[in-house]
Amino acid sequence: MKGQKMSQGKDRKRDQDMKKELFLATQQCMACKFCTPSCPLYSGWLTGSATGKMQALHYALKQGKELDERLRDILYACTTCGNCEYKCKSLSQAVKVTDIVKKARRMFVKAGKGPMPIHKRMIESLKVLGNPLEEPSEKRKDVYPSTFKKKDHAETLLFFGCVTSFQDIHIIPSMFQILKGAEVDFTALEAEENCCGYIAHLVGAEEDFEKCKRKNIDTILKVKPKQWVTTCAGCFRTFKELYPEGAFDGIPLLHSVQYIENLIKDGRIRFKSLPAQKVAYHDPCDLGRHLSVFDPPRNILRQIPGIELIEFESNRYNAVCCGGGGGYKAVDLEKSLEVASNRVAAAAKLGAGTIVSACPSCKSNLQVAAAKGRKEGKWKIQVKDITEFVAQALEGAQAEG
Repeated sequence: MKGQKMSQGKDRKRDQDMKKELFLATQQCMACKFCTPSCPLYSGWLTGSATGKMQALHYALKQGKELDERLRDILYACTTCGNCEYKCKSLSQAVKVTDIVKKARRMFVKAGKGPMPIHKRMIESLKVLGNPLEEPSEKRKDVYPSTFKKKDHAETLLFFGCVTSFQDIHIIPSMFQILKGAEVDFTALEAEENCCGYIAHLVGAEEDFEKCKRKNIDTILKVKPKQWVTTCAGCFRTFKELYPEGAFDGIPLLHSVQYIENLIKDGRIRFKSLPAQKVAYHDPCDLGRHLSVFDPPRNILRQIPGIELIEFESNRYNAVCCGGGGGYKAVDLEKSLEVASNRVAAAAKLGAGTIVSACPSCKSNLQVAAAKGRKEGKWKIQVKDITEFVAQALEGAQAEG
């Protein structure tokens, strides 16, 4: 009984400390609204911007208000893209909006008032099936080439992530084709792969994220690769920033764009010419603005004969979100696709025939928006992952079957 009371006391102290931390962090926001135009979700209502979110949370904490659904909905209506932080002109330092939003969401979950209902369903799926998409684990290998044979150990381990595994049919075969063409000793986890846990972290379900951490660390260390590679920007950021330093015993993790660039530099893959085409590269928020990986994908595309790389007006740190991040797509699909459609329209205006990215979530959202626009006769633009272009342009390579 005494131990239980002590535990409850510690929990209350942690909650109070969290509220104080968030109060002071949101106090840095000057309500100047300078960041407002940078928010992909802003449509006139202040609470749809970073400024509005920071002010709503700050005054709720200041007045000691109970956490309510209105504030919860405001804080979950965020893609956590971080563009507002890049634009922030706070005199002290940029207001860490994405960190504040995620910590506030965690507060809602701990109080039993979050996450959003759709997120609760995703987290339950994560617990039971190892992914948030309500798919059986065995389905992860549905698009693996029939020739693939899993190895217990290999030089390179491929980690694809949930969106790639369950919602895409091109990225996995493309990566197999690239590594086979480069004569790399590689393997992949098939049904043994588990979600990196990013969605749990994003929506505030930190206990479930911790479980994903432990499972993934054990799985990767069992294979003992010399390096491991992921095609997913979200997985890459999660493993890089959110897992304990040294968790993987120094085994280097690369995003596929970094790995492919290295293969090109080492002369292990060469390209044939593709039909002349204009390609606009879309910077994923997790890979670009958050981790500063900008040059490798551009360097790869410039190496492929026939491709003319063109840039969005808003690119690199200034790149506009596709609308699918932060768990937001599950909350408001219509608005999410509206944001994606704006990005596709910007590429079409530049004369691009294809938008290429290095994130399966970006590809998915932009692809749906592009298809909708094609049906409506707005444009003919296509959307691809960069691995698809590389596989298509490989000299002497044949498609995996």
